[in-house]
Amino acid sequence: MTPPVQWLAGRRALIAGTGAAIDVVANALQRAGAQVIRSSVAADVEDGIAEEMVRLFDAGGIDILVHDGAPRVARSALEIGVDEWRTDVSADIDLRFLHSTEYARRCLAAGQGGAILFLMPAPQPRTGQVAAATVTGAIDNLVKSLAVEWARDGIRVNAIASRLCETDGVEDEAARESLGHLAAYLVSDYAAYISGTVMGIDER
Repeated sequence: MTPPVQWLAGRRALIAGTGAAIDVVANALQRAGAQVIRSSVAADVEDGIAEEMVRLFDAGGIDILVHDGAPRVARSALEIGVDEWRTDVSADIDLRFLHSTEYARRCLAAGQGGAILFLMPAPQPRTGQVAAATVTGAIDNLVKSLAVEWARDGIRVNAIASRLCETDGVEDEAARESLGHLAAYLVSDYAAYISGTVMGIDER
């Protein structure tokens, strides 16, 4: 068996989130040679960024940030209360924004570029997924806005939108493998001119 190409050798990747999709991406980045640092820190927007994430950022040397956002719950629009809406929508967007800006500040201070990758739900609206669909639209604009703002600083921001990135995921091995390959590509130098994009995976 041919060994995997180590196209991320020497890179350190901070992977924030939990679940099958984030595990697939973490494994793919490791196979590509990256040193992977995992954080399962949950969203707590009232207190701002968690101490664990601040400590990991302050330790320095983070080349790649992969973020899965906050957990989302499938619920009918009529059943979602204010607190759940804020948890499912506001917390997810806030968490991605706060962690991305903390990461970018440290990249700028070190005079280096970087790569941010968001994992997000599939863009197709579905029954019981109003919160996830709203988040997807907001993250799409966040990706584009941050990519434009940090383009001159060499900090790239991209996202993968797929059912594989949702809580239940998809048990399709080929699609899972594609998710890992696409993630490793987007944070690598092979994608040096790709920023502000939201890509999907055909789960059939």
